[in-house]
Amino acid sequence: MLDGQIDIRRRPGSIQPMRLPVAELPFYDAFTQWVGSCATGCRLRFSTDSTTVKLTATQHLLALPNDGERRGAYDLYVDGHLVARGWGEGGAEMNPRAA
Repeated sequence: MLDGQIDIRRRPGSIQPMRLPVAELPFYDAFTQWVGSCATGCRLRFSTDSTTVKLTATQHLLALPNDGERRGAYDLYVDGHLVARGWGEGGAEMNPRAA
């Protein structure tokens, strides 16, 4: 179902794709843990006959020095073709200088 992640963090009612092994997280600083929790490049793959797909995600944002917002893009591919792109809004913010 998930593709492109290193590991999966399991929590009640959710799973989180990780770019670092979950067992190694305590050995990393807060910023590296945060970067490892960003699901950039991970894919959710499935087959369905449905004509509607709903994705609920918790987004993490990087605080930029100019207070600009870096929104996450969520791309929908059907049979290998890009059919839609949605942009995330809001979410948890991380300032690497504060970590």
